[in-house]
Amino acid sequence: MEIVLLLFSALLTTVVALECEFCSSSTGNTCSGHYEICQSSDSRCRVTLTETTLGNIRSAVLEKSCGSVYNCTHPPSLTTNGYQVRVSTVCCDTDHCNIGTVNLSPVNDTLNGESCPSCFARDSDQCEMQTVVNCTGEEHKIYHHNGWLRF
Repeated sequence: MEIVLLLFSALLTTVVALECEFCSSSTGNTCSGHYEICQSSDSRCRVTLTETTLGNIRSAVLEKSCGSVYNCTHPPSLTTNGYQVRVSTVCCDTDHCNIGTVNLSPVNDTLNGESCPSCFARDSDQCEMQTVVNCTGEEHKIYHHNGWLRF
């Protein structure tokens, strides 16, 4: 009888999806938008600040959205000759909790013993890997991307 009762109570429990704010801004450190129900794979609301630096040109985008636990615990960074991307993310797990803003974490420029071939070609679709970048902080993987970057 006890097993049937536990099974019945488990069936009555409904999974309620998380609802998070969605917006983005490239002109300030805050934004406000609409709320959406997250997909089942996204169990966190997040606020993400992405800073992109190309030479001495710097831009930042603040985004609020749903995200996975992995998105929250593994913010990416990318460094190559003349180009850098840094990301800081704050996550939470209750409805409408991704309010406010986030600050960029301090740069971790401690060499971690790894290095990667690097190439960044501006205004070209070809590039030869001739530079080696010494990895810092949590940078441990090689990332290969061909595409266009707009500022």
